[in-house]
Amino acid sequence: MNQLINPSQWLNQFLKDRGLRQPTGKPLYEYQATEAEYALLKELVVKHKDSKLHGYNNISWAATFCLFCSIWYQRNYESNDGWSWHAIWVELGDELTPSQIEKTVLKGIESYWLRPIKTYVERRNF
Repeated sequence: MNQLINPSQWLNQFLKDRGLRQPTGKPLYEYQATEAEYALLKELVVKHKDSKLHGYNNISWAATFCLFCSIWYQRNYESNDGWSWHAIWVELGDELTPSQIEKTVLKGIESYWLRPIKTYVERRNF
């Protein structure tokens, strides 16, 4: 898989390696990425973030970013990190703005991986 050069190609191979042609809507951890896939995924996310063709406005980049974050939390999360983006930004050596995060996560999780995003509305119960 090292010869693939963009997020779309990487995702196609990632799914193909699992006998899939497209995402199934299952939780991302169930795709069971290998250590080698995770390492390459990180390189891809960093390399293509600002690319006009394959960067954060692209659904494939958004999908790779979301998969990377999912795997990072699965493998590296520690309770003292809290539910924060900070440790991921440290790992990637770069960060997205809040607006970019919102757009990227919606594209990646809902549009590509076909996963619902759960929201909780705070309200007063009195």
